[in-house]
Amino acid sequence: MRHSNPTQRRELGDTLADLADQTAIAIARAAALGIQPPAAVLLAERDLAGWARALHATSAARPRTPGTREVLLALLVTVADDRDPAALAEAVLRTAGRAGQGWRVTHVTAAVDPTRLRSPATPANGEEDRR
Repeated sequence: MRHSNPTQRRELGDTLADLADQTAIAIARAAALGIQPPAAVLLAERDLAGWARALHATSAARPRTPGTREVLLALLVTVADDRDPAALAEAVLRTAGRAGQGWRVTHVTAAVDPTRLRSPATPANGEEDRR
């Protein structure tokens, strides 16, 4: 077996990170359409991202404190009709906490209809956003 050099490891990590990103986008699109992706797809995204991080890691241990990079995490939750989404979001935060090893929550938003969530930079149906 041939040993890889750091450049090869980084390039492979970049490829895996791109695959994980594309998989995450597909999962989000499916969720917006009301489609539940198979568990294997969800696990594949997690494993691809983890493998990419491992390949990008250096031998020097870095502190696991919250940094300046922000990422968006979404939880699609099925609830009873009378459940308040904001209260549910707060309950999730109470359970998970507002911070952990290498992360912290900076903003919480709850939406009753997740299909209405969209970026102002990408209006639906090609129309201008007139907010």
